[in-house]
Amino acid sequence: MEDNSQLKDDRKDPKLIANIVKDGNYGMPYLPENVYADMRRLSMFRDQLTEDRIRNINRLHRELKIYFPEYMAAFGKIDGAFTL
Repeated sequence: MEDNSQLKDDRKDPKLIANIVKDGNYGMPYLPENVYADMRRLSMFRDQLTEDRIRNINRLHRELKIYFPEYMAAFGKIDGAFTL
């Protein structure tokens, strides 16, 4: 920020941090409490479950293409009513 250089330098870092604090160019982190903390944790858990579901569906598609390649032609969608 001071000399527009991307290089890390241990001599430059303390001076840069001191200038940022002196000028007030920093933000305080938002740490939710109570219900808002629960909502954040549940939202992150939902995102993780969604990623896991997509990963498992893709794994199932791959296995079906290897061991039962005519599956899609015979049954259609994996989670379709006819398949289930």
